[in-house]
Amino acid sequence: MRISPGEIIPVIIFGASSVVLGLSYVAVYLMGKNAGRKELERYDPRGMSRPSDRLDRVEAAVESIALGVERLGEGQRYLLGSLSDERPVKAPPKPERRHPTPV
Repeated sequence: MRISPGEIIPVIIFGASSVVLGLSYVAVYLMGKNAGRKELERYDPRGMSRPSDRLDRVEAAVESIALGVERLGEGQRYLLGSLSDERPVKAPPKPERRHPTPV
């Protein structure tokens, strides 16, 4: 069985373009990783801030959100309680027909 050049050339082109695309993805990833590392060192040369400071800020944020949610819940309970205390409004009486029709 003989393979003609017309059949093998598209396979070679597809394989080569796949390799080039894969290598370009790897190169862009490595360049981005390196640039990010350099930027982090430039802005914060001594490393990340202390974890306890960050933890305190997150704790304070969660606490304030919890307080807001609790206030919303209390307001909702008050509103539902005041609405249930009201008497239901009766529906207006249906108007009578002007021209009664036989059934």
